[in-house]
Amino acid sequence: SDSNFLDFSVQVLLTSAAISRQDMDDSQKVLEVAQAALEQQKQALSKLLGGAQDNGNTDSLQLPEIEEARQTNANKNNDVDALIAQKKQLETTLQELYVQKDRLTLRAPEDGKVLKIIAKQGEMITANTPVILLESKRYYYDIYVSEKQAAQLHEGEELTGTSVATGNPVRGTIRLITQAPEFANLKMTREKGQADLSAFQIRIYTDPGQDIMPGLTIEVKNDAFSKG
Repeated sequence: SDSNFLDFSVQVLLTSAAISRQDMDDSQKVLEVAQAALEQQKQALSKLLGGAQDNGNTDSLQLPEIEEARQTNANKNNDVDALIAQKKQLETTLQELYVQKDRLTLRAPEDGKVLKIIAKQGEMITANTPVILLESKRYYYDIYVSEKQAAQLHEGEELTGTSVATGNPVRGTIRLITQAPEFANLKMTREKGQADLSAFQIRIYTDPGQDIMPGLTIEVKNDAFSKG
């Protein structure tokens, strides 16, 4: 081999006194270092090949470490795809929760201050049942009517009264229709077994920009309940 030839050449040169003993020792050390480096490279190549056949064509050489890295990268791509799908599912769930939250949120007709919470937590209530008492900056007035008159009215309906002090019309919108307390019931004359009629409280919020002030009396005539 090349290393044996080099060693023999050095021996020949030493025998013929062409080089000194020191030069021979230095050359021997260089040779040993080169042999050790070569052995390390062989071991590294063997580990890299991992059983693959080295045919001299690096393009067709399938190295196990490279294949393992490719497989790991493919697995990570699959994990990314799974996380993207999970993100889309969570976004859909979040939108559903927003819709559910919106349906469960009670909104006052306007800004104001909550004076009293009428309904209790967990209590089952029907539609159009008052749950809070709200104080707003808008003016309102209450009227009490019979149940027959109340049956002709609806929340959100516009109603016009008259200011007793000025005679001017006062426009407003019905915001609350509820049964009045017992003291407001309309006592009817009992003729031929006629029963007393229940009174209903109608709360009317006046439209802004009208010339009214707190304490004024608003009159609503019977023909305001007429539906033609």
